[in-house]
Amino acid sequence: MSRFQNMTLGLLLALTQPLVAADDAKPPAPTAEGLEFFEKKVRPILSEHCYECHSIAKKSSKGSLILDSLDGMLKGGEEGPAVVPGNLDKSLLIRAVRYHDPDLAMPPKKKGGHIGDAKVAVLEQWVTMGAPAPVGSGDKLTGLTD
Repeated sequence: MSRFQNMTLGLLLALTQPLVAADDAKPPAPTAEGLEFFEKKVRPILSEHCYECHSIAKKSSKGSLILDSLDGMLKGGEEGPAVVPGNLDKSLLIRAVRYHDPDLAMPPKKKGGHIGDAKVAVLEQWVTMGAPAPVGSGDKLTGLTD
């Protein structure tokens, strides 16, 4: 291989490297519309069905999972990331609320069971949008900002 071909191959590998690791990246900064969608549609679902067992505010992190923190959602718990922005298949939150996998069905039946298809669809839409969520001081999600 010529020196030019080596340089070209090296440059090509360097340029494609970020694409390989895209799933590990933080989501892009949320838009005002994305934040509004989260606050009006997503947070109420999480608050009603998830925060009791997975939140900083309730001091509960079953499975080492926190869902009232964007960082917590992205890091996930013992099973892996709860949310992978833009990727429904890798987002364990989606897998859990779909209730197709008995080993990872959330919320558990003793806490109300399946949240319903309409709420699952909202969560799927949110993840597909890139999981826009507010980021505030500390680990806890804050409300909409100016």
